[in-house]
Amino acid sequence: MRKFPYEYIYVRGERILSYDTTHTLEKKVKKAENSFKFKGHQVQYELNVDLQDLVQRALDYLGRNKSDKAVTILNEALNTLKKRNKLIRIADNFCKHAALSWEQTWLRKPGQKVQGKEICVSGVDYLDIGHPTAKKTPRLDLELPEELHKDFSAHTDTLQVQDVYESYFEYEKGCSDIFVKDRLKNSVNFWKSINASSFIVDIIENGYKIPLLKEPENMYSKNNKSALEHSDFVSSAVKELVLGGLVKRVSIMPHVVNPLTVSVNGKGKHRLILDLRHVNKQVIVNKVKFEDWKTLAQYVTLNCYGYVFDLKAGYHHLNIFEQHQKYLGFSWKGEFYVFTVLPFGLSSSGYIFTKTVRQLVKHWRKSSIKVAVYLDDGFGVEVSYELCVKHARRIKADLIASGFVPNKDKCVWLPAQHVEWLGFSWNLISCKLQIPQRKIDDILNLVAFILNSSYRVKVRQLAKICGKLIALTPAVGNVTQIMTRNIFSVINIRDYWDQYVNIGKYPGCINELIFWRDNLPLLKAVDLSTSVFRRLLGSSCPYWPLIFDENTEYRSYVLDVLEFNEVDRILVSGNNLNSIFANGKFKGRILAVRLKATD
Repeated sequence: MRKFPYEYIYVRGERILSYDTTHTLEKKVKKAENSFKFKGHQVQYELNVDLQDLVQRALDYLGRNKSDKAVTILNEALNTLKKRNKLIRIADNFCKHAALSWEQTWLRKPGQKVQGKEICVSGVDYLDIGHPTAKKTPRLDLELPEELHKDFSAHTDTLQVQDVYESYFEYEKGCSDIFVKDRLKNSVNFWKSINASSFIVDIIENGYKIPLLKEPENMYSKNNKSALEHSDFVSSAVKELVLGGLVKRVSIMPHVVNPLTVSVNGKGKHRLILDLRHVNKQVIVNKVKFEDWKTLAQYVTLNCYGYVFDLKAGYHHLNIFEQHQKYLGFSWKGEFYVFTVLPFGLSSSGYIFTKTVRQLVKHWRKSSIKVAVYLDDGFGVEVSYELCVKHARRIKADLIASGFVPNKDKCVWLPAQHVEWLGFSWNLISCKLQIPQRKIDDILNLVAFILNSSYRVKVRQLAKICGKLIALTPAVGNVTQIMTRNIFSVINIRDYWDQYVNIGKYPGCINELIFWRDNLPLLKAVDLSTSVFRRLLGSSCPYWPLIFDENTEYRSYVLDVLEFNEVDRILVSGNNLNSIFANGKFKGRILAVRLKATD
């Protein structure tokens, strides 16, 4: 007999039996009714309850002739068992190394008495004599780097310390199926130890509460065209999200069913995005200043060394508050799902993720580590190779201890002097910022395609080339905005993105495309040291007369110093970069220094 009566729910007017609700209640009661002396037994029992629940659900679906759903649930149970077995193998490997380390130490000193060495014994806390022989904190000095285990004096929970070991083991072995779900939550003690703000600690422990002006209206939306065109990818992505716990299947329709969309970058990589425009209308978005190449340029010096790191599935590390998951729903092939983690598409995702990562950045900079992080992409530099190695190890250890999963394929931990970050090549020997040749070739090919297409192109193609050119601004300057104004004017007359337009009617647009075709290959690298010098020079201008009057070393070179006092006649441009009109008055001093030309 079942302990709970079946419940009926209504989905789009159809009454169905809520098996999932009944199973969930039974499972919670089973877990609550039992308590265990040892944490390992509790974990194993809860796993068995979950597996029992999955098998029972599969049997129920088979009884209703829904074999597809039954197979899906059985696959989920199989993957859960695989994950558990992998963790057992890792734990066994850990214990073997710890015991081996103790044996080797003791054998080197055979005359030494055994005085309660720390031995990690899996599943054993006491021997028959009744006295503890194994402390709760396992030895970490064999496998973990010094940067990882030196800060764990405050971590008294054996399971938390072992989680860090397992995370480090998985990362170094290059495991491809590392799950990011709940990793930050399981590492909350680390965040407390670095004095992270209470706001961030609460998000890590309880999930992100979406700041809403008011609750979004109940809504059901169909998936976008891009999701239907890439249906195989979407099916695969949804399956992986469910397997990783990032998305969960629900039996009733969520409060908001958002459309799915798929974006494809220039390399052909697909990304599943939840189209949250309906929810975003009610989301309060706070301003945040992102770090970028300008931040790092302050640290770069001639002949320095650098390292880069990237986080795997960055946003998905943050959980969503359970009561707010109903706003992040979607449907696929007749099933309803909700995101349990921070999704791509929420307007406040960038803000809250940056605020979380910034707790680590602040912690590193207190130790004089020169690092800049843009969302989930980081870049650190140092003046010497040895110091760069030390700081790279520290950052890698902190990322793993915090629960973040570095992307092993994109991280470069060994110091290098030619590094690519944020789409630009950084030459740290000469301190120059360059555009990768593949980017130049990509833009030139797109320009050639448009110019050779009888001037009849889609507006989307023009927008694509403008986006690529604007992205070059750090290495090229504001000419990217000046020499795309006519192209933008054509884009702005569109009715829809796939509309065809004859650019032959717009000579200015053609001239700008020809300009980039002829001049883009001639661009030179930007000297970062010069750009820093220019900023310093500009801020020191008001002190020039004093410097030149008193500095006898350069006095002979100065012929005259003029100061322009009629600054009211000078106007400055406004905030709108696309406007050629000025709307503000210049406030400051302008100096002109006439120098003697000498060899």
